[in-house]
Amino acid sequence: MAETSIAGQNQKMTICPPCKHGRRSVQTRTTKLLKVYWITLPATSFTLNLHHARAMQQTQSVLCGNPDVQEALKYGRFEKANSGPDGSPRLIVTHKGTVYLVDERTRREVASWRMDDALLEQPAWMHSPKGFTTHTIVVVDASGSMRKNDIPGYKSRTEAVYDCLERDLIEPQLRLSQSPGAGSAFLSLIEMGEHASVAFERQEVGEELQVLLRGKKLDYKSGASHGHYISALDSILDLQRNSPLENVEDKIFIVFLSDGAPSDHISYVCSHHISPYTSFHDRRFGLEVGRECRAALQRAVRRECVERVQKMGDLCGRNRLRIATIAFGPPVENYQVLKDMAKELPNGHFSKLGLNAGSLRTAFSSLTSSLTMLRSHTGALSSGLTERCIEKEVADQDEETDWWVYVHSHDHPWAGLNGNAVILKKQRYDRVSEEFVDVPLEHGSEGVAHSRKMFAHGAERFCFRCYEFKKDAESRQERVGPVLVAKESRYEEHLVQSDFHKTFCRVQEKAIALAVAFNRRCGGPDAWKVSYLSPIVYTVREDTYPNGIAYIWCEPKLDGVYEKW
Repeated sequence: MAETSIAGQNQKMTICPPCKHGRRSVQTRTTKLLKVYWITLPATSFTLNLHHARAMQQTQSVLCGNPDVQEALKYGRFEKANSGPDGSPRLIVTHKGTVYLVDERTRREVASWRMDDALLEQPAWMHSPKGFTTHTIVVVDASGSMRKNDIPGYKSRTEAVYDCLERDLIEPQLRLSQSPGAGSAFLSLIEMGEHASVAFERQEVGEELQVLLRGKKLDYKSGASHGHYISALDSILDLQRNSPLENVEDKIFIVFLSDGAPSDHISYVCSHHISPYTSFHDRRFGLEVGRECRAALQRAVRRECVERVQKMGDLCGRNRLRIATIAFGPPVENYQVLKDMAKELPNGHFSKLGLNAGSLRTAFSSLTSSLTMLRSHTGALSSGLTERCIEKEVADQDEETDWWVYVHSHDHPWAGLNGNAVILKKQRYDRVSEEFVDVPLEHGSEGVAHSRKMFAHGAERFCFRCYEFKKDAESRQERVGPVLVAKESRYEEHLVQSDFHKTFCRVQEKAIALAVAFNRRCGGPDAWKVSYLSPIVYTVREDTYPNGIAYIWCEPKLDGVYEKW
């Protein structure tokens, strides 16, 4: 990428290498009042007229596209903007520290600029090979009410919080860290009092972190004064600015825990320039005016809290940020601000737990499940595993060209469709022997058809359509038995490892046994019953796989619309 300057103009011109369509482009940056505007125009034209450059930018965006704009349109925050010169409606889309001005009808970028407080350069530590995969920021209320002794089994609310945090969030992640290929996990702790205090920043999950949390648990009488939300939210924003996300898989989790409403408004002054929480205010202006002033300050605090959460999503991407606000206090308290903060982001969740340590443990367990899933995937990438490139299926899937066909014998007429592709065995995991046992194919089955293109994917596996078949009178495939979902590892190295599927099968079969026991003891109508799918594993021979052998996990397909739980 070459750079040159243009005499007499406050501009910087960058000549870019050819794009995927073979065209060169020139990027011009015009600086004015600390705002940075990027204009893209073909290299054949060097007329740096701003109006002309914007027109050419639209042509270039059609030819090459802009993946950053596409990502912003998918995940960013939308606002209405002023119409264009021709009256066309426009949108302002904010995503990952950049503001895009976009034509609402064509979805083309008109202009873009960085947010004033967006970090322009990565800090030095981010360039290390290790980096991080998940960063959990925990905010714990450190106000005086957290010293109350009203949680059975604990000396204070503070002790209950840190005990549940260590046992149900840190310990499972510590065990995962000992597994080969697990991604890194870091945790920051902010104590929310009258002024927020960062107890530690980006501490890697490990034994040292456990020691730090145990020390916090022993200091169970440390709470004092009020809990100010805004100071804690500002501390989170500072942590975000110091640790921008470089990898698309990196995630930030925010856990914001409080036992009551914010107290920031106590330090505010109203429109009368004095605090409405003094007796002088009510004597001077009357009780009714005092109530109105106090309500106005509370609304202002709520608005500022929500705006800060909104900015968090704007800085690092709303799709990368998850926030869980937890009300761990008396049910009669007002937790509307916590609820509104969670609603501001698409991945936000609010929990009202009351003074129940068991519910708090459940909330932390839910968070650690999400962390485990993300660390398993990102850790696999960082440990050198090769992710497979699988195309997603389209509606008009062709029966012959878009399916692998595995037959039960080399003598079958279709044995040569996919080279040396045959089924060696079909197995199910036996919970008693803790081994795979052979099971027969469906009655009349002559093989298995497996889609070449995935229809969905999870953190560790791709999902394909699959079914056993037989050949009908017109030599076409006819399904035999249930429609299946085939699940294969996202990574090439796992395709030839039977133990990769064995772990999932063992967990699934144990869940089935527990569900049977639960249903028998619970009784009641069918709506109360719990069931799990019993998986099978096909061992197939196919020349395109490493070593010529591969393992395919399958389970019956569920019809209807479901939400993953």
